[in-house]
Amino acid sequence: MKTGLAEIGKTRQTEACGGAKAVPQGFQASRGVLAHAPGAAPPDVLRWAPPASLHACVAYAWRVVWDLSGRPAHTQETAPHPNAYLVLDEGELRVSGVSRKRFVRVLAEKGWAFGVKFRPGGMRPFIPRSMAELTDKVFSVEEIFGVDAVAFREEMLRTEAPETLANMAFCFLERRMGTFDPRVEQANALVDLILATPAVTSVEDLARMSGENVRTLQRLFREFVGVTPKWVIRRYRLHELIARLQSGEELYWAALAQELGYFDQAHLIRDFKMLVGRAPEEYRRATRSPKM
Repeated sequence: MKTGLAEIGKTRQTEACGGAKAVPQGFQASRGVLAHAPGAAPPDVLRWAPPASLHACVAYAWRVVWDLSGRPAHTQETAPHPNAYLVLDEGELRVSGVSRKRFVRVLAEKGWAFGVKFRPGGMRPFIPRSMAELTDKVFSVEEIFGVDAVAFREEMLRTEAPETLANMAFCFLERRMGTFDPRVEQANALVDLILATPAVTSVEDLARMSGENVRTLQRLFREFVGVTPKWVIRRYRLHELIARLQSGEELYWAALAQELGYFDQAHLIRDFKMLVGRAPEEYRRATRSPKM
């Protein structure tokens, strides 16, 4: 007799999967979340850390819940990250590669969504192809994990307890992980280095600090992350600008452009506008609180 997926999720909590552990509200919160207009109420978000067996592949699982009954719809926008996702939303379970455009989702009435955020190189052990083939694309879960994933999706839709959803997702991924390639951890470490080191403003900087040559870095990022190292560097430097604008600090554009690795402030402002949809000062005015 076959065991139901919900039962698997429960029984394996004490085995390899481990019980899902809720983490603090600020845990690995996505930098690059675009600020809302003053007075806008963001949705509630819960996050769970993965079990040790998935640490190299999964950043966290999350569930967002909103209730805007009788209130205006809320537009959630996030600048792109070098991560792939498994997301259950509007009755569909989908896999998305790295998106090079900002994410925009309009939340209305009542609802919820659940997802798993993979680490930058973390989805590669689950698929037999280059991550570059998934970039800017969204797939049904069965296209990536096979037809048995359809039953997994249906079981998740029948599950109400948020923690159970996280356990089910972690167990599902554990059972489908292929041979682990140590280059996954190398890709993770390189992206972490870019994020943690503002002085990395070019691929040459990354090559010098990592000890790898430029061509090796480009091949590694294409295969395991899905985008170029230059793209990751530029996106994280723009995330830094978003954070500074949201902090309200005074900015000196010529010096800031040089600090973030841009030829001049015009190039920096152009890239920011392409990413966010508005110029930096326009973005700051639209999101500034009267108290700032």
